Amino acid sequence: MSKQPSCTIEEIKEPDPKDYEPALGRLLDAHDGDVSKLLATVFGYLQKRTNFFKEGDSQKRVLEAYRQVAGPTPKPAPAPQPAPPPPAAPTPAPEPPRPSPPDSTAASSTPQASTSQQPQPAKHEPEGEEEEESKGLSE
Repeated sequence: MSKQPSCTIEEIKEPDPKDYEPALGRLLDAHDGDVSKLLATVFGYLQKRTNFFKEGDSQKRVLEAYRQVAGPTPKPAPAPQPAPPPPAAPTPAPEPPRPSPPDSTAASSTPQASTSQQPQPAKHEPEGEEEEESKGLSE
């Protein structure tokens, strides 16, 4: 009896996505680097040559494939809230009432200092001139 050669079963491996990168890169280059155009070509191929769009929920299968690569779809960010209005400027305090100007009769009898004017310095004449004037008056 002759021995038959033994049969070995090799483990079949899943294809590594990296094995397809050169071919996918060439396809992307053929679409001028526009991923949207490449995806439209892939979906067009699936529609024409497969039953991808005829059986089952194709949209759900596309999203499942997307999630396998990108992770769960993030929730949309909440709408931004309008900024609060700036605080109102503080209201200036009312000015205190100003004293009324003295009437002419009161001014002659009781001089009042004005708060809005500074006192004028007294005029001083040089000492030599004062003496000359005094001499002129006595002569």
